[in-house]
Amino acid sequence: SACMAENINYIWSSFLNPSNMPSTLSTAIIAALATGTLAREDVFPVTKPEFRYQEFSKLDRVQQKAATDQLDYTAITWNALGLADVERKGWDYLTTDQQIGATQIGFTKESWDCFIDHYSSAYWAELVAQNKASQYMRLGWSQESWEGEGTHPATEGKWWDQLSEDEKKAANS
Repeated sequence: SACMAENINYIWSSFLNPSNMPSTLSTAIIAALATGTLAREDVFPVTKPEFRYQEFSKLDRVQQKAATDQLDYTAITWNALGLADVERKGWDYLTTDQQIGATQIGFTKESWDCFIDHYSSAYWAELVAQNKASQYMRLGWSQESWEGEGTHPATEGKWWDQLSEDEKKAANS
């Protein structure tokens, strides 16, 4: 989804291991967002949670405590994007305690769903209700493919610079 954005330092350090090399549209979008070629406040609809892309040791004590006590992060899982189990849950699937912790760190529902879960826990009907399905359809997704009953669209295997202008616009909206 267009909401995948990570700090470029984390991207490159995470991808130094060849087995972690990205191959999907979502990773291409991460790179584009992280390098600033996509995420501009005048264009991107959700504010990037910059604190999420800082090393754990650079978070303040309140943020560290909320991350470890309420969201079950460790320094390792915080520093390795996508490693923590909690990052595979949409905001509405977090417990109340997890939502409070996420809020204490600085997340909002929108920033969590966009930059952490990447809407991946949403059902197609939720994307429709949130007016996001049309962007995914422009990227080749259908209800069937989104819900695992069909093949992923070709855009999932593309890097950012391989997307058409329309696909880039869809990914950025």
